[in-house]
This record gives sequence, C-alpha cells and structure tokens, in this order.
Amino acid sequence: MNVTATDFHIQEFSRQHAPRSFGKWVHNHPAAVKVIRVAVALFGMFAVAAAFWLHAPLAIACTITGIAALGAALTHYLFLRYGSGSHHDIRHHVYTPQEYPKSGQTIGKLFYRGHIPVLEIQTDKRFDAGEAHGFMLGPQIHQLVSRFHFLAHTVMRKPGTPELPSILEEMKRVIPEDFQQEMEGLAYGYNKWAEQAKIKHRLSLDDLILIHCLPEKHHFQMQAAEEFYRTPAPLPAAACTTILDEGVLARNMDWYPFGIAGELSLVVVYKPEKLALIGVPGMIGPVSFFTPHMVGAMNVCPGSTTSVRGMPAIFYNRLIAERTTHVEQVSQITGKPLGPYHLSLADTAGGARTISFYQGPGNTDHTRFFEDRPVITLNWTEPDHQGNVFNSQQRDRILKAYYRGTTKGMDRTRLATGALSLAPYVNSLISLHTIVAEPQKDRIWLAFDNGYSGSQEKQQFSISSFFA
Repeated sequence: MNVTATDFHIQEFSRQHAPRSFGKWVHNHPAAVKVIRVAVALFGMFAVAAAFWLHAPLAIACTITGIAALGAALTHYLFLRYGSGSHHDIRHHVYTPQEYPKSGQTIGKLFYRGHIPVLEIQTDKRFDAGEAHGFMLGPQIHQLVSRFHFLAHTVMRKPGTPELPSILEEMKRVIPEDFQQEMEGLAYGYNKWAEQAKIKHRLSLDDLILIHCLPEKHHFQMQAAEEFYRTPAPLPAAACTTILDEGVLARNMDWYPFGIAGELSLVVVYKPEKLALIGVPGMIGPVSFFTPHMVGAMNVCPGSTTSVRGMPAIFYNRLIAERTTHVEQVSQITGKPLGPYHLSLADTAGGARTISFYQGPGNTDHTRFFEDRPVITLNWTEPDHQGNVFNSQQRDRILKAYYRGTTKGMDRTRLATGALSLAPYVNSLISLHTIVAEPQKDRIWLAFDNGYSGSQEKQQFSISSFFA
C-alpha cells in the first residue's frame, strides 16, 4: 500500500510539474538524432552545390540555407563530443576486465559488478595504487584529458600548468603527501601505458593537481589562476542535487560531460582502506563516496577565496572518508578545505547532516541536520541562499513542492529516487551519476549516463559487498 501511494505521487507530480524536455528526447534517441544530423548535413551540401547552377537571388538563398544547415549539423556533433553526450546503455560495457601485477602480486583489478565498472586497488602503497589506476585506465584518462585540454587550452586559451607555478606550489604545500604520492604513481602508470600505446601525451603531478581543482572554480580567485577558474566555460558546470531523508542519502552528480564522462564513470575501491570513490578515470579524490560505515556527497557553491587556506575539496572529502566512521567525527579532522562547498553525510548509526564549509557567521561552518523534513542541498550558499547557481532556486521550488505532497507513510527511498528523476532541472543534461543509499540497511543503488542519469536503470548492491 505504501509503495503504491509513493509511486502514485511520483507519477502524478512528474505529470503535472515536470515539463517535457526536448533535450532529454535528443539525449534518449541518439540513433534518430544521428540520422537527422546526417540528413541536415547532406541537405546543406546539396543546397550549397545547387547554388552554382542557379541565378541570384535564389543562389544566394541556397548558399545561406546550406551553410546554416551544415553549421547546425557541425554544432550538434561538437556538442555531443565535447558537451553532453548521448544516452549510454549501461549494459554496453566500455571497460576490458584486467589485472595489474607488480612484484609477483596483483595490486589492481578492473571488472564489472553487474553493469557497474569497478577498479579495485589491492595495495596500501600509495604510489603503487596510483600506478595501477593510471595504467589500467590509461585509454579512458587519455580520452577525458584530451577533450579537457582541447576545450580549456586550445579553444578557450586558458593557462596550463607552466603558467601557474606559484599556485601549484601552494597546492602541494596543503595537499597531504600520501595523496601526492598516489598522483605521482597515477602519472607514472598513465605514462607507462601511453609509451606502450605510442601516445605522445604525458601527464605530470602538476597536471593532476590542476584537474583535481576543478570543483573550486566557483570561489577560487588566486592571482593568475583567477581567470582560469572563474571564467564561465562554454559548457554547463556542476549543478548537483543531494537529498538527506529518513535513512536515505540520494544525489545526482552533475559535472562536465565532455561527451563521454558518464559512460566512463566507475567505482574505485581501495580494499586496504575500505573506501569506494565514485567518479571518472584519473581522479583520486571523490565528489561521492561510500565506506562500510558512511556515505558522502559534495555540492559546489559560490564564495570568495583569496588565499590557499586548506586543501582542495575532493582531497578533503577523501581525508574524511579515510579517517572517520561516523558523521560526528568530521569536526575532529585536522585541517580545512580550500573554500566553501557542501558535504552531505549519512552513517550506519543513523547520523545524517550537511556541512556547509565557511558559510556561517565569521566564515564558520554551517550545519543542517535531518529532523522531520528532507535536507535538500543545491548549489547556492547555506543558510542565506546566495548566488542562485545553476537554477538552484528553480530546483528548490520543485523539490519543496514535490515533498509537500508526501506523507510519513510513504517509502522514503522510492521518494528520493523519484525526486532525482525530475527533468530537466533536478535530472539534467549533465547529470552523470546517481546514488541512492541506505547505509543502515547496507544498500546502495548506482546509475551512470552521459546525462539524465536520474532516469537511468539503477543497479542495486550491498555496500559491504564492495569490501568483502
């Protein structure tokens, strides 16, 4: 009865409040869209060619129409390649299962659990962990980094590591040494793969630090790096939604898709540390994570950071994931993050809270707790709701209306899952992974896609099974 009432509410709210999205239709029908794009391109070529046999002004009209059609086809192709990609069926596996041996032992394994790719690190040596990561995921790292470099440096002419030596040295001062060792190993493993694959591109520790700083772009203003991080890119930026409800943490993670980041998303499991990161190849810090004791997810937000007062957020997230087992312990962590962001946490003891770093009075941390209503975290500041980033106000309005129509007897997990499917704002063209977790019940649901992951088929697992 409860499930039926829950499903009825989800269906009715979606029918009444979620508008039909043309972008979502395009995303879900890649074959049809490709046929249309090819047809438009052929039409454009025909129109331009026909202009040579026609008299003005008809020739001029054909030329303009043809060029416009070719431009539209090319724009759509580039958007799918470097922006939000087409729907990816998770039943189509993009990774090749393999193992990585070193000194006679297997230190890394790449395999699938159901339809979810998993990179399992089986060594506690940081450099070796990074080496296995970089080598086994070399092809996927190359795809993502090549597209990132093309947009950031070739198209947008943004500074790279040679232009940011002071910033990078400051970052190395605050990033824990063991994380830097792992990134050095990752660069070594990737470069080893690139040499064998005869790929000219190489990665360095500086390259990886810069990539790991991307979530800081909404508040970081350090001197020469300010232009790189704060100038809007010609792509949608992160716009995550996280919901804490009774016994549930649910989130859509929105990020730069580069056309393929959703289908390349995976779970990286560090067996010795009993830690699982959800992200993309080449990242050792999590925007989402789970352990046998806790689940966590971050949301970016605006702010103003004028000095390197702590480590980048995703390194701080990993520090928390490695050193705590319950949400109450987070306040005991030594060190601070670089700047403002939100971190939502739920643990097996029933603890649940969202910490908004540097957003309380006097740059203190503001904390919200689950009580009688869901804690909804978007991309504006808390508690002031400043900086309506990425339709935060619209998403807030939709989600509050959604939960106003619910009753206590409804299935809270199903409700959270339904909330994350609300397109096009909560479930957007850059939603790359979706998590619904019940840490007290040892259950997690995962879904990956190149956009609209909230609508993707979700794979259910026991959390503990990742660490067995």
